[in-house]
Amino acid sequence: MSKLVTNGCSMTWGWGINSDRNIGGGVDAYPYKLAKLLDAELFDLSKPGESCNYVVRTTIDFFLERLDEDLSEYIVILQLPDGNRFEYWNDDKKKLKWKAVMPSHDGNKDLAIMFGSQKWNFYNTANNIMQIGNFLKDNNIRYYISTGGQDWTRGTYNEEISKDKKIKRRIEYIEANYSILGGSFSKSRLAQEVPNKDVCISKEDPHWSPHGHTVIANNIYRLIND
Repeated sequence: MSKLVTNGCSMTWGWGINSDRNIGGGVDAYPYKLAKLLDAELFDLSKPGESCNYVVRTTIDFFLERLDEDLSEYIVILQLPDGNRFEYWNDDKKKLKWKAVMPSHDGNKDLAIMFGSQKWNFYNTANNIMQIGNFLKDNNIRYYISTGGQDWTRGTYNEEISKDKKIKRRIEYIEANYSILGGSFSKSRLAQEVPNKDVCISKEDPHWSPHGHTVIANNIYRLIND
């Protein structure tokens, strides 16, 4: 039996599938459905409201504890959240833990201005892809990274960064050297990874429905078995 490691934010966790949003999607979320398709043991590290930093940090920590294992048995699927999110170490009241910050959700205009630009989002996400991709490649771990469905190279609001030669070179380098599932880069290999509205919970909530998670699981399964 192979081993499947998934990580991401609320999209992977299954936010909104159950009436009790504190418990996530459970067996209706795509990590569980994909594990069943692969006949794999599942390790789901995802957590709602987290950042690229969280995904990279916890994935590396997971494997650092398992370096004495045969890591070729693992398949890793990473869904990277919006690049403007970040985390910091919070030791307030002796509660030592990582604190997640979501400028676009927290209503903090100053943070949204500081960390809300498309260029910031791109570079933060791209740097995290290179960090976790290098770690997984160095340890011969099979992996695929999803960048969340955004496309920084298309659309009128992205005209400024689409003309940035440094960003273009970085995109080309990442596409050539890392296993990108789909979403944000122009040459994504899984266009269907970002589902249509009919597989979302509602028009107001873009999180995937149980059917949407089935679509995601089937598409990823098809890709990694091509």
